[in-house]
Amino acid sequence: MRRDGSGIYARSRHDSQSKSVNEQTLQFRTGHRDWTRHRGLIALGILAIGASALLGWATSWRGATGVRWAILAISICGVAGLLSLIACKFVRGQQAALWTMLVGMGIRMTAALSACLIVNSLWREGIDAGFGWYLVVAYLVTLAVDILYLVNSNPQTSSDRYSVSPIGSPLVVPGTPGERHG
Repeated sequence: MRRDGSGIYARSRHDSQSKSVNEQTLQFRTGHRDWTRHRGLIALGILAIGASALLGWATSWRGATGVRWAILAISICGVAGLLSLIACKFVRGQQAALWTMLVGMGIRMTAALSACLIVNSLWREGIDAGFGWYLVVAYLVTLAVDILYLVNSNPQTSSDRYSVSPIGSPLVVPGTPGERHG
């Protein structure tokens, strides 16, 4: 690649032909990760829009009682999502992506389903006010934020570590952790 006068990188014909498709793909992936710097702002926007829509729906559907149960649903899903993100930071190893997904889903689903069972057995007016529906909507909003933070957050599972053969199977790049010899 060479730099033209405008400060934009321009690829000459020779550069694009000498690089493999794998190298070009990895170069494209590493060059377009700027959205991760704005992750917090995007997450805040998702939460604000989702929570305001949920509270507006609860207000129009069940009034003040609905708002109280919607706030409880948002709180439960928010705390579960935060605990999930914290727990997933400690997952390492070759199958980190799998374990991150299992740990995150386990924490988030356990909290949501337990809350729904407790409210159903102890406070019937919560179910009548729509707590189960509020919990589903709050879960989906916090799931979007959770996915936003888990994408490309673990350096062990980064795509930079692997190159892809022409038939599509991943090959470990020599010298990377997890390389098997013999």
